Parts: sequence; C-alpha cells; structure tokens
Amino acid sequence: MNLVDAVGKVLHEHRIFSGLSEQHEELIAACASLVTFPAGTYVYREDRPAENFYLIRQGRVALEVFIPGRAPIIVDTLRDGDPLGWSWLIPPYMTHFDARALELTASSASTPRVSDARWKRIHRAPDSGCTSGWCRSWVSHWPLRGRQDDRYLRPARHARCGMALALAQDLMQPRPFLVERVTQDLSDTFTMVLRPQYGTEAFPFAPGQFNMLYLFGVGEVPISISGDPEHPERLVHTIRALGSVTGAMQRLKKGAVVGVRGPFGTSWPVEQAVGADVVIIAGGVGLAPLRPAIHAILAKRGQYGRFVVLYGARTPKDILFRQQLQRWGGRLDTFVDVTVDRAPGNWHGNVGVVTGLIGHGGFEPEHTIAFVCGPEVMIRYAVQALAERGMPLDRVWVSMERNMKCAVGFCGHCQWGGNFVCRDGPVFRFDRIADAFQVREL
Repeated sequence: MNLVDAVGKVLHEHRIFSGLSEQHEELIAACASLVTFPAGTYVYREDRPAENFYLIRQGRVALEVFIPGRAPIIVDTLRDGDPLGWSWLIPPYMTHFDARALELTASSASTPRVSDARWKRIHRAPDSGCTSGWCRSWVSHWPLRGRQDDRYLRPARHARCGMALALAQDLMQPRPFLVERVTQDLSDTFTMVLRPQYGTEAFPFAPGQFNMLYLFGVGEVPISISGDPEHPERLVHTIRALGSVTGAMQRLKKGAVVGVRGPFGTSWPVEQAVGADVVIIAGGVGLAPLRPAIHAILAKRGQYGRFVVLYGARTPKDILFRQQLQRWGGRLDTFVDVTVDRAPGNWHGNVGVVTGLIGHGGFEPEHTIAFVCGPEVMIRYAVQALAERGMPLDRVWVSMERNMKCAVGFCGHCQWGGNFVCRDGPVFRFDRIADAFQVREL
C-alpha cells in the first residue's frame, strides 16, 4: 500500500469525513502525509501560520496557553480519533494555542492546507455551498467534545464555504441562564432545567461533559450535564444537595439567574461505539452523567448492536429517573435491569449489588463497549466483573468526578495521580488509569 492509499484509508475510516465523496477523499489524501511526534515535542506553536490539519491516530496532545513567568496552562487534552488544528480552516489561518505531544508517540494524519485551486475544486457548489456537506459536518455538526476549534469556536460564518462560526465567551466568564424548572427527584437529589437568558446563546455539549454552575453570592460547583444533547437549548443538570451551594440551588425558583461556565471535559465515546454492543452500568446518582449517552444512543438506535442498561440504587426510594428507566425498558431494542441493595417486603425486583446484573445482559464482551459511572467502589467491582467475563479494559470507560474548582486544570484541586480530572477527564478509558485506580484513597 503506497502513502496516498494509506492516508486515504485513514480518511475513509474516520467519522469526521463521513459523507465525503471518493473524489474529495482522493484530493485530500494526495496532499497529506503520516507523521509522528515524540513525547514532549510540539505539533505547532501559538500564533504561527496554521499550515496543517491533524487527525490523532494514537496518543495524546495537550493544547496549552503560555503565560510569561508561569507554567503553561493545559486547556484541553486530545486523544485517539480527535482532530487537531481547526485554525487551518478559519481565516486568518493562525494557531491560537501551543499543541504538545504528551505521550512517547502521537501518530497523526497531517493534511496541509490545499492550494486555492484545489480548495475551489473541493468546495465548488452553487450559491457558495458545499456539494457534499462534509465541510459543514466537520465544524458544525460534529461535537468535538463540545469544542469546535483550537480556540473553542462555535458555529457562525465561514467565508470560504458558508459555515457558521463565532468565538465562544471567555472560559472563566459565567454566562447568565434562567431557571425554567426545579424538580425534586429524590429526598436529596433534584433536577434543574436552565434556558439561556436574553442575549446568551445556547451551546452544544457532548454526553459526559460537565458545567461549572455559579450561584451569585454563594459559590460555584461542577455538575455533569444530564440532558439530551440533541436539545442544548434546555440545559439540564441533576444535582445532589450536599453543601451550601447545591443546597441553595435546590431552593431556586423559576426565573432565578444561574451563571454557567462550560462545557468542560471529555465525553463518553458514543461515536466510537457505533456498530458495537453497548452496556451501561450506573450506580445511584451516577445515572445522571450517563443519561445523555443513553439519549444519544437511542436517537440512533439502529447504528448499535445490543443495548443494555444496568442500574443499582440503595433502596427502591432511591431509584433515579424511575419513569425513564421503565420507558427505556419497555422498548423491544433495549434491555434494562434494576437492582437495590436492600428492600422492603413489597419490592418484587432484584436485590443485590449492580455487578450481579452483568450476567443478565446477554452481550458479547469482546464486541462490547462499557460505560460505567457511580461510587468508586462500585466502579472498581464493575470493571473487575467485566474483565472476568472477558472484556478488554480498553473497551471500558468510566467517569470520575472529583473536587473540581477551576475546570481547566490550573488550581490542582482535582489532581488524581498524573491526571487532572477536569482537564483529562472526567471520562477516562480504564486501561489508561488502571494503575492509579488500584491505589486506595489517592
């Protein structure tokens, strides 16, 4: 296989190029190459001509902000399958961050910015539109874990092909949202629905990401998004009232103002799971960060194999999203099983830990991707049970929510071994954190 064929294979198999015609694949592959960056080297530096666009095939790359007199701040970490270098598409074609390889090797497919003649051939269409729609899907439709560009650009207008992009507000500046509704789910858990205040735009998010919610005059807390990613205009968070900030949020009324920063963090690999069986294992309030992934999978149910949702709660009174669990379980294409740790005599369901349900799912471990969220002890035993059934650890993803303050890995409150949960997580592929996970009280 020659170089052009090898690059073409990478383009053809990557979801970001879905819908690209064979002709367009050949045009891009002809001006691309396969490159490798040793750990510690820079893929590109800030404020330089953006001459390349990369697809990270393997490894990790950090996007960093340089501050004189201080260590660089890592604002995002990109991994296998992520695109890098959206500034290549956007005038004035200058990079906005340093991009540094974190692992020993970061293999990428590098696509230089094509000449104007080739660009016109790729984008030629009536009314300046894109014939195949692939360019629009690159920047507007694919969530990129909630970020649209190196500089977190959002959909607005791109002169070359009519795409819409606009700068996101400062990551540290809360945006005002109005409380639409607060509903009590459990004795200590509530769901808050927010809508953008006049002059504030809704923003896309990916399943598993979180926001920093700021109650003016009280404080700020990190909360995972629990709503449907197809409806970002309704920003939903399910919150356990444990402290002064969340307790005050529980008492908010319709029309109150909440500051929102985000979205932040990594997401559940819903797109990577296409074609595979998917098993979701949740414990307690851990079902909330998984609910967006469930919505996303059910919205495109035909693209996945067997779909299994296993949920455990302390008692029947502590079952979260009870009606939705019943509705999901009523579908012929979805298997849902629920258990409780202890129950009164009138409970006719399962009793025991959630790991006891894994054998009920009927999925094939070697062809399955698992998403796990809940108390850390539950995650530990769930991963162990999956491994005993033959599931490789690189097909298990877990969500770790720690004490996050700044959401960009600067304050250090959420440091966990060599990772910062807000920056490198909260969703991790388990084989990458297995060693740290075995250290108790880390």
